[in-house]
Amino acid sequence: MNLKEQEYICTVARCGSITQAAKQLFITQPALSSYISNVEKALGVELFSHEGKQIRLTYAGERYVEKAEQMLAMRQEYLREVQDIQRGLRGRVCVGMQQRRGPTLVVRIMKRFQEAYPYIGLQFYLGAGKELQEAYRQGQIDVLIHNDRIEWNGTVNKKLLEEKLLLVVPRKDEVISKSVYLPEIGYRWLDLKEVENHVFLLATKDQSLRKDCDQVLKENGVAPNKIMEIGHIDTCVQMAAEGLGVCFTRESYAMQFQYEKRPVFLAVGSPLVETPLYAVYQERAEALPHIDFLIQEIQRIVEDVIATKMI
Repeated sequence: MNLKEQEYICTVARCGSITQAAKQLFITQPALSSYISNVEKALGVELFSHEGKQIRLTYAGERYVEKAEQMLAMRQEYLREVQDIQRGLRGRVCVGMQQRRGPTLVVRIMKRFQEAYPYIGLQFYLGAGKELQEAYRQGQIDVLIHNDRIEWNGTVNKKLLEEKLLLVVPRKDEVISKSVYLPEIGYRWLDLKEVENHVFLLATKDQSLRKDCDQVLKENGVAPNKIMEIGHIDTCVQMAAEGLGVCFTRESYAMQFQYEKRPVFLAVGSPLVETPLYAVYQERAEALPHIDFLIQEIQRIVEDVIATKMI
């Protein structure tokens, strides 16, 4: 931000002498006199009146200096802000996450982050898998909380945790009697073959959950006879609770939903199916303290949600 013109003229005004101002500015007196003369010619008005060896501001000069000092003060203020941005004390961060996580996570994250970094704005971008990835690619999202890795140059994928992929069945379904309680994980486990003939209520193909569902069905040799695609995961869970089929959900999702009729959540897969949750961000942000704090807090909050085991 080059404000040499404003700096030179304000210095001359403070000193009341071109000779003294030239010393402070570390240039020669003739060079400074020539510079001021060129500025006055460009403006079409005299900024200084000469009285012997002393010079005084004209009215036009007074108005110029008033505005110039404001400009110089604004530059200093901006440079201080830049330093704060570089140190991670000011700025703006956009966090992207699946729509389903928003109601539980956004308020908690916002509260903790604003307490620690009151001068950094925090925004949220909630959406589905491909939409979120595209927004991240375009630079609209700084930190993406997602279940898929993003293998792009300069991108860091930090695994926050592993969460179980759970099968959702109605409470009166007879397959529950065929499940086995595993105390080490706190869930009953069911062989997916037992529900092969059920209606499967699956997320749409643009959702990251669907990819994981298709994979676990394939790995366990299960080919559903009937699939119904539902774009809203909460709707899938409630439909399963009503006995309209079975579905899958992530462990953290299961903890967040408000159930009209509570279903049963079963662990599945051999080995047990768990899916990673990543914080995705650019390498250049890795050293910023507020980004590190934000990611750690998100990890703690999601872990707290899962640990409640309200299901």
